[in-house]
Amino acid sequence: MRGDEPLSQSGENGWNGGDHDPGQVKRHQLIQEVIGEIVTATNAIDDLYEFLGSVRNSLSKIINTRNFFVALYNKNDNTLTLPVFFDDVDQFKTFPAGRTLTAYMINENRPLLLEEPEMTLLEEKDIIDRIGSPCKSWLGVPLRMEGNVMGAIVLQSYTDDTVYDRTDMRTLQIIAEQISIAIDRKSRQEKLRESERAMKTLISNLPGVAYRCRYDSSWTMEFLSDGFTSLTGYPVESCLNNRDYCYSELIHQEDRGEVWDQVNEAVDKNEPYHLIYRIIISGGAVKWVWEKGRAVHDDNGNVIALEGFIIDITDRIEMEKQIIAAKEKAEESDRLKSSFLANLSHEIRSPMNSIMGFSQLLKSENVGEPLSQYIDIIFRSSRQLLNVIDDIVDMAKIDSGQMPVKKSDFSPSDLLNGLKKQAGEHLVAHGKRQVEFEVRVEGLCNGVIIHSDETLIRQVMIHLINNAIKFTDKGKIRIGCAALQGNKVRFYVRDTGIGISPLYHEIIFERFRQADERTARSYEGSGLGLSISKGIVNLLGGEIWVESSSGEGSFFCFTIPVS
Repeated sequence: MRGDEPLSQSGENGWNGGDHDPGQVKRHQLIQEVIGEIVTATNAIDDLYEFLGSVRNSLSKIINTRNFFVALYNKNDNTLTLPVFFDDVDQFKTFPAGRTLTAYMINENRPLLLEEPEMTLLEEKDIIDRIGSPCKSWLGVPLRMEGNVMGAIVLQSYTDDTVYDRTDMRTLQIIAEQISIAIDRKSRQEKLRESERAMKTLISNLPGVAYRCRYDSSWTMEFLSDGFTSLTGYPVESCLNNRDYCYSELIHQEDRGEVWDQVNEAVDKNEPYHLIYRIIISGGAVKWVWEKGRAVHDDNGNVIALEGFIIDITDRIEMEKQIIAAKEKAEESDRLKSSFLANLSHEIRSPMNSIMGFSQLLKSENVGEPLSQYIDIIFRSSRQLLNVIDDIVDMAKIDSGQMPVKKSDFSPSDLLNGLKKQAGEHLVAHGKRQVEFEVRVEGLCNGVIIHSDETLIRQVMIHLINNAIKFTDKGKIRIGCAALQGNKVRFYVRDTGIGISPLYHEIIFERFRQADERTARSYEGSGLGLSISKGIVNLLGGEIWVESSSGEGSFFCFTIPVS
């Protein structure tokens, strides 16, 4: 096996072993010429494949390069990539490094000049695995960069076992140094070009404009991505370095000062800036844009540029305007609805009050029993209609946010006792004398003064009490209150009525909803009482819920803040 020997420019192993040997002098001149061609090609040829092809052609002046390849080693997957492969027999682009002869030379980190018997011996000793067609002579030299082996340059012959000698090996070692430098440089250049290409592609496909500009009042653009033309209608070149106009001229005149002030404030704080402003595009139309950017500083902390991104948000702004307009229209519609319902309520109340009043007068004239019953029906129906109208008006006020909240100091104990008297009259009017009604004021609520809207709380309690009376034929109805932690008070109404299945606990607070259709047919009511109660409680910043089961009565409870 023959390996490498010390390299020298003189001496018995060098190129000047015989200073007067014309062959050696000629070869030395050719080597220098080849090195010069390679250096020239390094600077002139960008493509790695084309460059290595040029190296092969130059090397052919001094070495047989008929079968020639360059292998680059990939540590990550332990493979050899072949950027160039000229061969009479085989064709490879890549192959696993494994225990190939090339990999063996790379691991040994030294050049190898082998003939067929020596390669066979390495294979028999289980040191290498031969791939490809067997050759008569094989010459390989490592390609090194900064002490690390990056690959190999290999020559081989399938027919002549004396085609290469040690002089060729030493020549190839000298050439390999230049090739290594060139390959490394071109690999870096290729990676840089690929990175730049990928970045350019990414920026070009982004739905906006990437920019770099100077920190001046003109926002002098040094770089603009292709999206600038789509955004403004102007060519990119026309704005670069203020060739035809500066970017500040595109900013709407009313927004220029605000943009300048916000950017300056962000730069002073060394923070990113976020801007929303208008620009005037080609043709005079106006677009809204969103911009994010940040200052770029040099090593001394001086601002040398601003870099950022600009996106067209015109559609979003227009959508927001439409939403705001629709909201204002809806609010106006709610106000008109509430006004209409209030007027309608007034117009209906007046004749209904007359009907109810005169029906009571008619009943006092000692009319006969059948006529008295008819008059009672007229009175109850009129009162029921008035209650429905009041509920609808209250629901409209809650929906439109026009339910007034007027807080004052009051006694919850006095409120509940007043409701007891009113509930007692209601029970008698509905013929429910078997139902017991009681008030329980617990703990700190007894004798205390709270601050909230007494009228609205009374209205909620009346709805809950009427609900309890409606669905309780015997037993007890209890109302009460208790003080809670966090400046809250809990009010409740408990009854022993028909109860409510847990399946309906949520829907009963929806408008025009009752537990089921049978309930709606059997009991009077608009189905708005609990919905109104929930709306009022929410308006006061509280919560309302029910605890109940079918046949076991109901417990309606709500809490409100009172500070």
